[in-house]
Amino acid sequence: MSDVWALGCVLYEMMALKRAFDAPSLPQLIQLIVSGKFDPIPPKIYSSQLLFLVRCLLHVDPSKRPTPSDLLQKPMLMKHTIQLHLEIGCLPCNGGKVEEKKEEKGRKPIAKYFSLVTEEELYLPLNKGMSLSLLTLGKYAIYGVTSERRLVEWIWTTDTDDENEAGRFSCVPIQTDGKVISVAAGEDFFMVINENKALYSGGSNMLGCLGHGNTNTTHSEPALVQNLFGWEVVKVACGSHHTVILTSENEVFTWGVGYDGRLGQGGTENLAAPNKVILSGDTVVQDVVAGPDCSAIVTATNQVYCCGKNMSNKLLLSHSYSPSDSNTHLTFTKSEIPVTLQVDKIAYSHCHAVILASGQVFTVGSNEEVQLGRETKDDTSTTLEQLPLSDTVLDIAVTDRSTLVLTQRKSVLQYGNKVVEPRVVLHSGDTFQPYQIKGVSQKFVIVGYTSQDVAGS
Repeated sequence: MSDVWALGCVLYEMMALKRAFDAPSLPQLIQLIVSGKFDPIPPKIYSSQLLFLVRCLLHVDPSKRPTPSDLLQKPMLMKHTIQLHLEIGCLPCNGGKVEEKKEEKGRKPIAKYFSLVTEEELYLPLNKGMSLSLLTLGKYAIYGVTSERRLVEWIWTTDTDDENEAGRFSCVPIQTDGKVISVAAGEDFFMVINENKALYSGGSNMLGCLGHGNTNTTHSEPALVQNLFGWEVVKVACGSHHTVILTSENEVFTWGVGYDGRLGQGGTENLAAPNKVILSGDTVVQDVVAGPDCSAIVTATNQVYCCGKNMSNKLLLSHSYSPSDSNTHLTFTKSEIPVTLQVDKIAYSHCHAVILASGQVFTVGSNEEVQLGRETKDDTSTTLEQLPLSDTVLDIAVTDRSTLVLTQRKSVLQYGNKVVEPRVVLHSGDTFQPYQIKGVSQKFVIVGYTSQDVAGS
């Protein structure tokens, strides 16, 4: 820790324009250093954060000085260290500008929350002047990214069955390092990719879901995943308690709960830090997907590789599936999804899967709640079949017991809850025009444009 102390001496001299410890003789100099006494820096010139940092660096007790790793996580230093590391040797192609979703004139993006338990819908409140760009759901919270690329969170009470109180939804900004490009959420944690393509995580770390190499810290604000420092993260997906990411170097990492082989690492052990997935040399990954108990990789050649729990053959890993088959796959295995399908999105629940390909929807797995959109003689359909829709589909989502489909005509259809015919959740006549849907557990959120004045927005 002597190097950290020396850094404090250099920083002090740069700020105060004099040495921190100065004496006419060596014995007197040693006495000053051992005592840890130095003249204070004028507080009106520098920020309180910088003054506190100098005092920490020059602390007499080495154990109380920050480590180099601690320094890199300081909010005041993080932005500069990341830019320095990531921008060396890079050629700017668009001036560093972030492409943002264009808003329709006279309308602003906002979201509606739906509970399948109470069949209730609510607008999610936004702070004044905010509008949404994208959104994701955890089990206990909703995370959104505003049009200004800032992260916000909504939290609701879970200790009551009454979901009628709109007042308990409050929009809380979360401090992040730089603008947010993407956000994903697990059951009680979340992941953020910022404008420098660095990955941050926040929430509960009880099961090692945050990727910090331990299980004993919880972060209310996102902290850098240090083991991925220097990697450009381009895709992130979260299951209930695990994460899958894709880097710009075509490398896939997984971590979190390993039960049922959902990490694709060849075992079922929990991993508290990112571990690289071994891929064949010619595999070019296009997307990564995480279900509650499984993971998937979509390649540039439309091949899909899956691992984890294959309940009701939702991963399409068995030619002739039967309930007696092993439901656990420990490594990424090639799925039977036809390569002729141009896969745009895959959504997994615990027992079924929905695939969006070139505007068409395909389903497989348990049909106990008629969530596959078709009647069968038994409760399971182990082969991929197309939903009979006359309209092009723009987005899909799943909950535990239903399938959600957003059509080009701005209608949102729900299949499931033991009803054969789809229920129209929103139709094109509404003033609220949806363009994105997200689902989890027994709730879902629809992001759309509205020109109405909405309370709390």
